[in-house]
Amino acid sequence: MLRGLYSDQFAAPAASDTLHVLRFADGAQIHYDTEAHALQATLPSGGTAIINADGGITLNGPLTVNGETVLNGDATITGTAKATTDVIGGGISLKSHKTTGVTAGSALSGGPQ
Repeated sequence: MLRGLYSDQFAAPAASDTLHVLRFADGAQIHYDTEAHALQATLPSGGTAIINADGGITLNGPLTVNGETVLNGDATITGTAKATTDVIGGGISLKSHKTTGVTAGSALSGGPQ
């Protein structure tokens, strides 16, 4: 079945034999490049994405998250956690908290405030 021919008015979705593109009426797009092994999904403004997986989700590889992040639930980190500004736990700043009962030498200070 021939669905149509590409033209100036209806351009081909990709100019590469290795790039496969799905375009949706609302502007959402999914691109997969078989040569670069790269997958990209783009949603229109206001779009959301939800993944439900009762068995869990595993991401293998470096991960970059751009934007604010909210985690609902416990977090376990195997490795080092780094923060460039501050870490706040229980309302106590790691960077600017005060300690009580500080004594010079090898004595331990009191708890953070």
